[in-house]
Amino acid sequence: MQTLIFGLTVALIGMGVVFVALYGLSLMISFLEYAVKALFSSKQIKKPEAGMKAAPAQVAAAKIEEDDTEIAAVISAAIFAYGLASGSTYRITNIKRAPALYSSPWFAAGRQQLMNERLSFY
Repeated sequence: MQTLIFGLTVALIGMGVVFVALYGLSLMISFLEYAVKALFSSKQIKKPEAGMKAAPAQVAAAKIEEDDTEIAAVISAAIFAYGLASGSTYRITNIKRAPALYSSPWFAAGRQQLMNERLSFY
């Protein structure tokens, strides 16, 4: 009977210590949140005035399309240089932008991790 009571006492003390530690961590996180808000609230972001208009989206779209040709040229040059180094030739017929799902850094990191795990398996 004493062993059961001792075990329950140890379990309750352990859970109490964990609860107090987690509560302390939550208080520290809350304090950091207020500290960061206080630090960055001094730097006020200027809001646009009533007479100001937002820049049209067409200009941004045109700039992206212009950059795509430069990116395509860089990709082509890199593949050509790789082909020269390996002794083979490649012909680029089409370059397409990947969907937004595949361009996420988290998706790329996950895919890289899976590939590394598969390589280390063999």
